[in-house]
Amino acid sequence: VFLFCWNYLLIMRPTVWMLSLVLVAATTASSIYKDPSQDVLTRANDLLSQMTVEEKITQTFSPYGAPSIYGKLLDHYGQYGIGALVAHDPDSRNNIQAKFINASRLSIPVAFHHESLHGGATGAAVFPMPLTQGTSWNTSLSTLIAQRVAAATRAYGANIAFAPVINLFTDPRYGRHQEGFSPNPSLTAHYATASVLGLQGSIDGNATTYLPKDSVAALGKHFAAYGAAMGGLNAAPAVVGERQLRQIYLKPWRAFAKAGGRGAMPSHNTVLDVPCHANDWLVNKVFREEFGFGEGLTISDCNDLNALLQFGIAANTSQASAKGLIGGVDMDLQCGSTTTYGLDTIKNALADGSLTEDVLDNAARHALVNKFAAGLFETPMVPTPVANFDTPYDRQLAREAVQQGAVLTVNDGTLPLSTGANEKIVVIGPLGGDQAKSDLLGPYTSYNGSIEVVTVQAGLSNAVGGAVNYVQGADIDDDKLDGIPAAVAACQQADVVVLAVGDSISSCGEWRDRASLDLPGGQLALIQNITAACGDKKIIAVLVNGHPATFGYLNQALEGINAMLVTGRPGEEAGNGIADLIFGKVSPSGKLATSWPRTVDHVGSGSSPWLQSIRGKWIANTRGPPDVGDGRIYAPYAEDPYEATPLFEFGHGLSYTTFQYSNLVAKSSGNADTPIQVTFDVKNNGTVAATEVYQIYIQDPVGTSSNVVSYWKRLAAFGRVSIAAGSTAHVEAAIEFDDIASYDENMNFVIKSGTFTVTAGTSSRTDAAKATVTL
Repeated sequence: VFLFCWNYLLIMRPTVWMLSLVLVAATTASSIYKDPSQDVLTRANDLLSQMTVEEKITQTFSPYGAPSIYGKLLDHYGQYGIGALVAHDPDSRNNIQAKFINASRLSIPVAFHHESLHGGATGAAVFPMPLTQGTSWNTSLSTLIAQRVAAATRAYGANIAFAPVINLFTDPRYGRHQEGFSPNPSLTAHYATASVLGLQGSIDGNATTYLPKDSVAALGKHFAAYGAAMGGLNAAPAVVGERQLRQIYLKPWRAFAKAGGRGAMPSHNTVLDVPCHANDWLVNKVFREEFGFGEGLTISDCNDLNALLQFGIAANTSQASAKGLIGGVDMDLQCGSTTTYGLDTIKNALADGSLTEDVLDNAARHALVNKFAAGLFETPMVPTPVANFDTPYDRQLAREAVQQGAVLTVNDGTLPLSTGANEKIVVIGPLGGDQAKSDLLGPYTSYNGSIEVVTVQAGLSNAVGGAVNYVQGADIDDDKLDGIPAAVAACQQADVVVLAVGDSISSCGEWRDRASLDLPGGQLALIQNITAACGDKKIIAVLVNGHPATFGYLNQALEGINAMLVTGRPGEEAGNGIADLIFGKVSPSGKLATSWPRTVDHVGSGSSPWLQSIRGKWIANTRGPPDVGDGRIYAPYAEDPYEATPLFEFGHGLSYTTFQYSNLVAKSSGNADTPIQVTFDVKNNGTVAATEVYQIYIQDPVGTSSNVVSYWKRLAAFGRVSIAAGSTAHVEAAIEFDDIASYDENMNFVIKSGTFTVTAGTSSRTDAAKATVTL
């Protein structure tokens, strides 16, 4: 009878399951850990005190695989429980959850995680990638996106989101550039806070507080300095000193920890020559203790404890597991193998003294804290069927993210077009039609027909109320040119040519780092043939890109382009959002969140990355003329045909109007958290309403007691302000302590004493208004 009832419960709806668990709990001995009125840490410590060594060890396991591996996992670990699994779908997730709770002695639920970078699950909305969110300079928008991603992620069964990515991909050759918001530490730090707020529902909590409803634990990626990889190669060493590490690459992680981020994934690389997966100083001392990450959960990147053998710092898997746990890794993400680290592996480390049970307890406690905080002990199942997470609200939010994140980098007055002009439009290029749907969405999603993806062709057709012709013309992932004649013939029959070019998911993504920034495949040849044959037409480039691009020798392919809209990976509403901008329904407001070099040969020079210590003889010196914008000197290479300045500077972006800055006042606030208050006016000089992204920069005092070389200037604050045509907006902004402080010779994070120069303008190159303030 018992077996019949139990099997009945396994196949019934989750609500029945939850009731059964309550009944079972009521008939067993009372335990603190079962009491939801107790705080999270008290419950975790109580349960930990009742666990065997084997049960603690299996909480550190997170096999990464399809549901087909579940049977083997139950055979290996069923009686002990397991740390975490991938949430593939609600049904398979609920099934394995029930089986583990039934099989394990203490009925400890499984945690589930999901890749939720810019979409929560199959069938849920896919928003623009962080690259495009970053160019909106609208952190509030990203909070709204993260809220919807969190709700979908939780509904589909995961309580941990592998997001946000807050790496600073300072080398544009890096294939994962599109996963980050910006290589700028200040901008990304603010996005880190916004993402935690959206995913976790609050920035007032931490790992040991209960998660709000429909929220997930934000597991930030990848800790740390992953974006500083030598040569822009994935997992290459981060060659940085401690000051640069702290000032630049750890800044977003300080913000993440301060906001209460609950999880982190150590990165593949070494930092200060120590692998991040065995870096006790970096993970435990700096992140947990100094930054306040505390009881947060760390999950390794795929098989990276095993990589400690490849680094040569471990002789066997037992030693590698010990070093990883000591280094602050709580769970091992075992990709492709369910038994990389079995019970014996860690038990042997305990037996030979290379690992203590106290260290194991720390890791197991962090795993339990995550589960209690998520409410898995009270509600181990997720309801089915799942609600719709690609609603009209989601699609409108995705569309607004394109409108705000797309950057108008070039415009000779051709844009905006008029829907009433009766002009014949043709879309040409490999990223314009149906075959580009996966490329518009980007990595960490997959197009399977479960959602509608609006292509560039479809979006323009929607805007004009009729069919728009499309010709592919060229490929991205091969050099074939046989489609160019048809493209030329089509452009000659049109009035407007929209060139949809850029990156496929194969040309830019994880492990797709590139030695060239030029548009790949036959795209440069396509552009050159179109501009040569159709120079009398309006030619608009729509760039769907994962990183900064260049356009052939001396960027000559750009010369025949009348306007260029850079969209990043624009998501499911790509075409509609792009059409809104092309036809002037919305004035462009996006600004580049990275500096674009003129050639790949300039990567690492003064123009890329933009934020560098460029006073002194290393980069900036007296051999180059001061930039006409902000006075910075970009030293040229010998016999280099390219200008030393960026192709497009950090913060660049055009509008359908112009803005005028005036009346800048900067003063000391007397508030330690926001030491400087700034006010200024921005006038919309044009005839259309528009939104301006204002950017506030600071330059450090000169001649101070510190001998640490300062940056030319730093982004200190930013925001968006919507202004009616011909009107003026008054802006008030605060510069936060973290955006003005710097590390001194003794690695103290302090504000220099002296007079700071504060500027405001429309990009990093434009000091439209200037003031000084003494602190």
